[in-house]
Amino acid sequence: MKKKISVGNVIMLIFVMFIFCNTTKNAQAKNYKKDTHKLTYEWEGKTRVFKIDYYQPKNAGDTDVWIILPGLTGDRKDYSGLAKTLAKHDKVVSINYYGLPKYRSHVFSAKRKALKKRGGTTSLIDGECEAVMGFVKKLEYKNIHVIGNSLGTYIGFIFSARNPKIKTLTMISTCPIFAMGDKKADVILKKAYSLFPGRNILIFEGKKDYDRITKKYGPQLAKHVMNKLPEETTELCVYKGNYHSFKLLSRYPKISKKIYEWKEKK
Repeated sequence: MKKKISVGNVIMLIFVMFIFCNTTKNAQAKNYKKDTHKLTYEWEGKTRVFKIDYYQPKNAGDTDVWIILPGLTGDRKDYSGLAKTLAKHDKVVSINYYGLPKYRSHVFSAKRKALKKRGGTTSLIDGECEAVMGFVKKLEYKNIHVIGNSLGTYIGFIFSARNPKIKTLTMISTCPIFAMGDKKADVILKKAYSLFPGRNILIFEGKKDYDRITKKYGPQLAKHVMNKLPEETTELCVYKGNYHSFKLLSRYPKISKKIYEWKEKK
């Protein structure tokens, strides 16, 4: 006599299979480990503390390591998608800036005021960046790569120029560099690049940012940038829409994968 299977048992079986499949999928997808650390540095006689997220792939050994520098929001969580993509293959350090409010663009003046109060861009480079480099140097790694977002493009550029061990620089939404004024931008870029000729640079821009820069500085951003950066080692990618920094990454998640693939070719 065949035993009938009730509707309730069928539903329960489907539910169990659904849970099993999702658990397996999540276990496969999260093939990295993340830890949060507090780093410190001294500035004007006071100790500053800031947080970093350190990602490392499973079976991590002698891999490359990425340093992700945020924009003026100073929030590493905005770039977690990028960090997780890279962490499938390499180690990743994503940082917060000390003393910057986690506000959005409608209070931009408050952010700039906070940045000035904490010592400007110099304090970010001499403080957080150098402290992170000290952390990275204790890891096992092959090469170091830096990704700067918005304000972080300028921070990353100068930071990379100071550290010959940094192999590549990715710049996402470079407006802050050019917003300083054409003459100042020229001096900064030429001086910084002269310190590390041959460095590979990858640039991502939203179309509106691209148009804003080219309207002010010349017929095309590429030409303006290439005046200071050798064309053979600099690649520019422009995406549709009014997206800046982490919003560009959210709108075009394929950028994260492209960054890793670009690095592998270098």
